[in-house]
Amino acid sequence: MRDPVFLIRAEDKIQHHVKLFKQCSTASFTIKLTTKTTDIDRAENLVVLSSEESINLTKMGYDQRVLLVSLNGTKELETTTKINQNILLLSMTNQTSWSLSESYTVNDMTVRNTIGRFAIKKDNQSKNGTLGFHGFLTLDLVERRGNFHGLQLIGMSLPSVTFSTLKDGYNDKSNYIPENETFDVTNFVAGFYPEVYNVIMEELNFTTRLYSRKDGYYGGQILSGNGSLNADGAVGDLFYGRAEVLVAPMTKVNNREAFVDFLPTLSQVQLAYYIRNDAQQEIIDWDLYLSPWSRYVWLVLVILALGMTLLLSLADVSSGMPCQVTKVQQFSIISKYNHAEQCKD
Repeated sequence: MRDPVFLIRAEDKIQHHVKLFKQCSTASFTIKLTTKTTDIDRAENLVVLSSEESINLTKMGYDQRVLLVSLNGTKELETTTKINQNILLLSMTNQTSWSLSESYTVNDMTVRNTIGRFAIKKDNQSKNGTLGFHGFLTLDLVERRGNFHGLQLIGMSLPSVTFSTLKDGYNDKSNYIPENETFDVTNFVAGFYPEVYNVIMEELNFTTRLYSRKDGYYGGQILSGNGSLNADGAVGDLFYGRAEVLVAPMTKVNNREAFVDFLPTLSQVQLAYYIRNDAQQEIIDWDLYLSPWSRYVWLVLVILALGMTLLLSLADVSSGMPCQVTKVQQFSIISKYNHAEQCKD
């Protein structure tokens, strides 16, 4: 790691903090300095907020990273962050060390962790000393926050032919909620997908109350009357916050990805059309043979064929020259051969 260049001017303290953090971070990112929470965009940038006041970042997405910089070592920034928000606090403890910590809430609990400390060690090789990082916890967000502390989620589960099914009689035995036309199927789900989801719940220490729509509609993207795009069905339940997770084999298509996030693919299904083969029965299906045209077309074709045959026969008889090759006979090798034999006789 290169020796950091320390800046002395007071107005550069924020940049100084950020430079130290960036040099010791294992992730690549870009930096944006701001004092307004409204400046946070949807890009995967590290947004540095240098305010000492209370900051509300409840609308920040899980794919964003924010570093709160505190120049007052005795005062921590109070935040209302959730477990899925990647917000870290970098505070100065003294002139030569900084503390990297986090604070978030989950299931009405506040969790505070000190991730590590930055410290300057003076040596003879560097004029300003060498910056080192001593980590107490991993920098990986998922590994660090892998405990939901018994949080209960609201989920949807829809019946399917494979991978996820509902036990027989669930609509009679389960609790029906007429307000949103759903069944409480927490104890009635079965199959491969629910088993995988049970492992996830056990590993992350949370539970889920599962409901099933009465109409069993998965849903997707729809176009409203005013031209805007909305979501309906189970996809709409997730997008509009009526549910937090869907445990069902949902096909990953573009009109759904615009509204919900998918986990990595667990299974692939190949669809095909099957047609019954009646060849072994040795049955001639005349309806299938005649189906390309209607009965009236076939009638016209038969009449034309008979009429042309009759006209050609009348033309041969009226010519009166049995040894003369007609124009029609010129197109038939067999007719030419027969005519030659007759002339020899």
